[in-house]
Amino acid sequence: SLKQAIITAIQDVEKNQNIEVAVVEPADFVTIAEIARRADRSREYIRKLINGERGPGDFPTPIAGTSTKTLIYSWVDVSTWLTHQRIITNQNTHRIAFIIKRVNDRLDIRRNPWRTDVPIHLLEEIKAIKHNQMG
Repeated sequence: SLKQAIITAIQDVEKNQNIEVAVVEPADFVTIAEIARRADRSREYIRKLINGERGPGDFPTPIAGTSTKTLIYSWVDVSTWLTHQRIITNQNTHRIAFIIKRVNDRLDIRRNPWRTDVPIHLLEEIKAIKHNQMG
């Protein structure tokens, strides 16, 4: 499987090179230009999808950059949406993106584990916010 191949590659690199792998590429954070490149479309086409000038108008929301010119999106969210809209025809694109993101999430946790002095109650507060928004 892809997941096992990535894990084996990480283990091999770390064992043989005496380094710690920080991230597996391609990463999840993408700009409009990177979305266009990965989807093999023009930036203008992607911009029109985002603005609702093309497609159904429910393009995934950016995850960062709303106060700057450069919006950042999750490739997992975008590739799933593009696949559902049949803009990306390779059915494995979003599955691969999801696997790489999950591996990168675990690598991030490995690099930045929760310390005992971090207020864990913040996680509960975040869960409560999300629950209140949904219900």
